[in-house]
Amino acid sequence: MVVNECDGKPGLPALVWDTAILTPGISALRFSFKGQPGTAESDLVDLGEHEIVERAVFFEMVRSPILESLGLSPASSWCFINEKRPALLPNGPEGKPGDFDIIAGPVRDGLVHFDYLAEAEVKIRKVDSDGRPRSFASGMGTGQARGAAELGFDRTLLLHVLLQDGTGDLEGADWWRGTAGRAHFHETVSRTIGQVEKYLDLESAPFGYGLLGWGHASSVDPTMTGALIHVGHRVPPLLPLRDSPDTRENRARVVSGIKRRLGENRPAAPVFCACEGCGQVLVPSQSPVGRCCGGRG
Repeated sequence: MVVNECDGKPGLPALVWDTAILTPGISALRFSFKGQPGTAESDLVDLGEHEIVERAVFFEMVRSPILESLGLSPASSWCFINEKRPALLPNGPEGKPGDFDIIAGPVRDGLVHFDYLAEAEVKIRKVDSDGRPRSFASGMGTGQARGAAELGFDRTLLLHVLLQDGTGDLEGADWWRGTAGRAHFHETVSRTIGQVEKYLDLESAPFGYGLLGWGHASSVDPTMTGALIHVGHRVPPLLPLRDSPDTRENRARVVSGIKRRLGENRPAAPVFCACEGCGQVLVPSQSPVGRCCGGRG
């Protein structure tokens, strides 16, 4: 895998990657960034939020900027994804978010630790091929992010993932058009930030805010050929609600719930998830995440 770092715009570095395999007798390859059609089960733009979260945390290049935004080292962190609220907090409190997209913490001496816990709420915004952003399919996520901060996570991030409709034209590299290669992307970022700030003062919010442009050619596995640009608009504040007795009580419940779900002294893994069927916590071997009971896992 080759990664090129390019400047889509000053202050907005983009990662572009392509994959090729050296065969016997060949010592060099020319990368065209056209991708290998037929290697993807689905286009990113066709997936739901849970599925995007699954693919994001399994792909190191996408997972890393998310963890860094949360104040964690990607090389020594664990993620627990798509956890349902009743499973984590069976005795309450009720409220938002209804499930936790990405809970993350540090790894030390090969074990998961719970003294620092961060959470990211992921919302998808799809973008037409001309760069025009659509409405959010399930809301902007500000209520979910605020609710997560009120539960006492050390840092909380609201992350908008921008996905563009592809044309299927590999020669035109539509995955690049969806990120830093065109002015459309920067306009979409500005529009999205403006829409959020119309309803919320981000500077006083108890959570951080970022955007992730993730593109690839239609029918091509995005882990093989694609482009990524991360915009960290606001760094998540550290324990912004620490003075609230309710938040301190909620944090104790969250810590207890995560310890119960993952188990103390558990060997670390990059990703944990719950089985879609029985709810048992798994260390999935590959994405997409499945089941451990009667299904793929």
